Amino acid sequence: MVFSPIILLLGIPITLIGLVGMGPQVNVHQIRPWSAAAWIFRLGGALMIIGLLLSLSSGLDRALVVVSLIMGTACVVSCSVIVHHEWVQAGHVGQPDFKLYFSPVLMVLWLGTMALGAVVIAGLATNMTVPTLYWLMVFEMIIPLALLVGIQISAERRRANFHLGQSFSLQAYILGLLVMVLGLILLVKTVS
Repeated sequence: MVFSPIILLLGIPITLIGLVGMGPQVNVHQIRPWSAAAWIFRLGGALMIIGLLLSLSSGLDRALVVVSLIMGTACVVSCSVIVHHEWVQAGHVGQPDFKLYFSPVLMVLWLGTMALGAVVIAGLATNMTVPTLYWLMVFEMIIPLALLVGIQISAERRRANFHLGQSFSLQAYILGLLVMVLGLILLVKTVS
């Protein structure tokens, strides 16, 4: 379908603009999940997902698939960065003694996600489409999910007033995950 590359090409920069637009909010711990930047991010993500879905039947240029995978990776990795800022923002009123960023387990998860994201981007940039790369992507998807679920079920979440359902980091994660899964399916189709 001729529209799928156009829709995807529109979605990629719009998603990036929305994600970058959230940066100032993240920096000052005033994340507003329903702000204009958040809606721009969701619009771009929806366009990316629609473009990839439409491409499942007709195929898509490999370069576009790789770019969409890199963008999906950026969304997934951003989750591990934003979630800490959301935690601090939620705890501004009656900030608990527990500091999320000093938790060794969560620091390892965060660093692991960032390292895997870098490996995935490097692998995609060098056309390393081997099963190892796919497994790394799967692990990268699981780590932030474990991080978010762990925070949600912890006693510290109640002390910090952190609500996963209102989390922009979770939205970024889900959007990135969908883009990566669809991109991987398309990448496998173009290789075979």
